[in-house]
Amino acid sequence: DGAAAWDGPPPRGAGVALAVPVRVGGQVLGVLEVRCERAQSRDADWVPALADIGGLLALFLKRQRAEADLQRFARYDSLTGLPNRSFFLDTLDRTLSRAGRQRTRSALVFIDLDGFKAVNDGLGHAAGDTVLQTMAERLRAGTRSSDLVARIGGDEFTVLVQNLARADDAALVARGLLDRLARPCRADDHDVAISASAGISVYPDDGTEADTLLRNADLAMYRAKQEGKNTYRFFTAEMSERALERMLLLDSLRVALERDEFEIVYLPVLHREGPPSLEALLRWRHPKLGMVTPAAFIGQAEESGLILPIGAGVLRGATRFAASLDRKDVRVVVNLSARQFLQPNLVDTVRDAVEKSGLLASRLELDLTEPTVMTEGEETTERLRQLRELGVQLA
Repeated sequence: DGAAAWDGPPPRGAGVALAVPVRVGGQVLGVLEVRCERAQSRDADWVPALADIGGLLALFLKRQRAEADLQRFARYDSLTGLPNRSFFLDTLDRTLSRAGRQRTRSALVFIDLDGFKAVNDGLGHAAGDTVLQTMAERLRAGTRSSDLVARIGGDEFTVLVQNLARADDAALVARGLLDRLARPCRADDHDVAISASAGISVYPDDGTEADTLLRNADLAMYRAKQEGKNTYRFFTAEMSERALERMLLLDSLRVALERDEFEIVYLPVLHREGPPSLEALLRWRHPKLGMVTPAAFIGQAEESGLILPIGAGVLRGATRFAASLDRKDVRVVVNLSARQFLQPNLVDTVRDAVEKSGLLASRLELDLTEPTVMTEGEETTERLRQLRELGVQLA
């Protein structure tokens, strides 16, 4: 509102005082005052100049506040208020340097929620956000002020536990945190109960660099999920070797897709009523290992998503083979993985394979595992209905 005369008693030696409020975003942060020894009429000329100075000061403070907000946005997760991945790794690097100088031991606990995708899919992302915020608060409450809790992405959290007397003490921390997280929480008027799995890597035993410790804790968490979830595992060298094997296998699978190294063999289905049937079984003719059975690679193909193009290739190959047979009453049986069945475009993929091969749809049988069709509720029912409408057989 411009400058105003100062109403209080003038300080000694000051004949007049002018004051301008400094506002940022509607909030008064302070008052800019100017005092002079003599009060003359031309002092009124200072009013606009003083107002300009106050405006510049407000802009400066506003810019400072914006820069502080940007720095916080760059360092903290907006949903939970926890440090983000970048800030966590920077802090971890500094902590490890200090631990190296002081010869202290630290542990990194990598935590991943079990079944969180079902919360998002079933209750919506707003409920999922509530669950994440609740879990973040529980992690804060379950750690010491000297520990660092961070959200590094999705439903993944990390806890840096400093100054451990023994490496085994990290197990007590991990178990306590998992017990906290497993308690039901309220989200969107529903009681949500999900557990978590944790992996632990210890400095300096399992690595001396931030990236190495994080990767090793992640591997240990993966093992905890494999062994039943809602538990923790310490990192071991054997995990690293298996991770390398999985990576090499994944690279080989990608090359096999590019080079069309997969083959289909057909075995008769015996002791079965109805028309004769042949089961399509996938094999991988590896250039060095020879014929590889599915047990050696299907799990990795499922996990990586490569099962989708591989499975689509099996559907195309099996329907073409059945259509080429002289006997037109032989069915071909194709196994569908859970990941294939849950794909929204599954029905289109099956329809495309049948139509392009010219095979009568009733001669294609899709074999589904029981756990596959017992999940996903209405979506499963609708997908099964659409497949039946195509005319294919389901087992």
